[in-house]
Order: sequence, then structure tokens, then C-alpha cells
Amino acid sequence: MSSETTQELRPTATQTSPAPSREAPTSGGAVQRKRSLAGLDFAAQERALAPEAPVQRRATAPGSVVQREDDDGKEDEVNPGVTTPEASATPTPTPAAPTEFAEWADCYAAMSVPAKTGYDQFTTLFGEARAQQVTQGGAKSADKSKFVVSRATTLWAGKVMTQQQFDAKVAEKNVADAKSVDALLVKVKKVCDETDGTNRPGSVGDGTSEWALCWEAEHGEPFRSPAGHGYKLRDYCKVIKEGVAEIKAKKGAIRDAGKLAEIAALETRAIDRYEKMKAALVVWNGRVAAYPDKWNANGTSAVAPPGVDPLARNQLQAGWPSDATLAIA
Repeated sequence: MSSETTQELRPTATQTSPAPSREAPTSGGAVQRKRSLAGLDFAAQERALAPEAPVQRRATAPGSVVQREDDDGKEDEVNPGVTTPEASATPTPTPAAPTEFAEWADCYAAMSVPAKTGYDQFTTLFGEARAQQVTQGGAKSADKSKFVVSRATTLWAGKVMTQQQFDAKVAEKNVADAKSVDALLVKVKKVCDETDGTNRPGSVGDGTSEWALCWEAEHGEPFRSPAGHGYKLRDYCKVIKEGVAEIKAKKGAIRDAGKLAEIAALETRAIDRYEKMKAALVVWNGRVAAYPDKWNANGTSAVAPPGVDPLARNQLQAGWPSDATLAIA
């Protein structure tokens, strides 16, 4: 064979031998290992045989983007804007609970359980109004603008009673309330009798005090008394309003059905009296605008003393009345 033919049969530098078959064993152990994985897909076999490379991580400064090197050796961005736990900022401390409140309800809610118990016991025995007086005096800040939780807690926790003590006080209160209700019923009934004509049968008009006050507003003269009826109705309204409120607060101590029926009837009568006298006071306070020929701008009568209407019986005095309007309870 010629030298040219021999050179053609030899592989050139750029040629490569064919890759060995994947079945060709490189060692006995490797063959056995591959055969044990014959039931798995090829990719799973490769992952099982290949050692796992450790994930390379780079240290990050606080607030920087966390990156990692993936299997392809490239850096991928992971959770942009989120820092690693090692680089996180110091946790924000929990705000302290408020120690002062503008409203009592909020301060009450922040008090300790014993303080709340003390306040509730006191309110049961003496009423909400009395409890608030004590609170205003002992639980407010120096400038009296807010309720201070620590002061309120100390104040009311110091008034707590045992259940036995409290029950005994409630029993005493019920006895006292029952007696008080009897006295209040007498007081309120007297005002009703005095103002609804019961004590003056056959009187002029309908015999009520509100009728007399409305007559005075229209005529500019006091009806049969130098002071007139304005001040009387103002005071009567106050007595009825406060009396009925106190009766309602204390009638829980009453167990007798007959007494409770009496209370209910008087409450209805007293409230009717109050509303009618209140309406007359509204008329009185508006008398200057309603009857300008009878009243001066300052609220005093424009009628010449001692008056002209026979029904008034000449009771008018100069400068009457002393107040242009009256407060209504």
C-alpha cells in the first residue's frame, strides 16, 4: 500500500474517536449503581449520581438586594427589596399604653379590675353623679383637663369592699331608699296639688299656675301677687324634675305592689305638670316679642303701676319683674 493511502486511513489531528458507549463500564461499582437506578428516568439518575454543590451566597449590607448563585453559575435576584434576617433592622418597640384620657369611659376601661369594682360598688350605693364628683376631685391631672389612670386606679381600688360588706351596705341602702321614696312622693304630690288647681277649686281661669303665668305675659301685670308666677313655676319645675328622677333611682327598693302602683301614677301626673309649666315659662320668656305694647325692651312691664286690670288686684310695682327671662330646669 502506498504512503498516500496509509495517510488517508490515519485520523487527522482534527478528528476524534467516537465517544464510548454509555453502557461501557468505567468500573464495576459504577455499573452496579446505574443498574439499581434503571427504573428511574435519566434526569433523576443524573441528579442522584451527581454530588450536590453548595449554594454560594454573598454577604449583603442592610437594605441591599439579596442575590444567589443558581446552578448555572449566574446570580439571580431573589425577593428584591427584602433584606435577609441577618441584615434586618432592629424591631420597633411596642408603644406604651396611654396614661391619661380626656374621657372618663376610656380611663375607666384602662383601670385595674379592683379599681373598676370599687367604682361600680360606689355607684350602686351612691349614684353615678356622686361617683363622678369624687372622680373629678381625685383622678384628674393638675390642670383638670384629663383623667389620670394611675390616680383613678389608686382612688377607686382603695374603696373596694368585700362581697359581704357590699351586700350589707346594699341592704342598708334599700331600707333608707324606701323611706326616702315615701318622703319624695309627699313632696312631689304637694307641688302637683298646688299647681294644677286641686288646692284652688273654682279659681279664675282653669285654676292652674301655668294659666296665671300666661295671663301675666299677655296683660303685663302680676296676677294677684306682687312677685307674679314666673319664679314659682321655675322652682316648681325644678322640684318635680329632680324629685321624679330620684324616685325612679330609688324605687327599686320598693317591693310592695300597691306602693309601686302609687309611684307610677304620681310619676305620670308629675311629668304632665312639668311639661305644662315648662311650656308656660317659654311663653313668659317670649313675652316682649309677643306683646310689645305691654312690655319694655328690657323685659319690665310697660303698664303703669299699680295696674289696670281688676283681676290683677293692683299688685303691679315699678320695675317688675326683675329678670327678663327665667332659666327652665
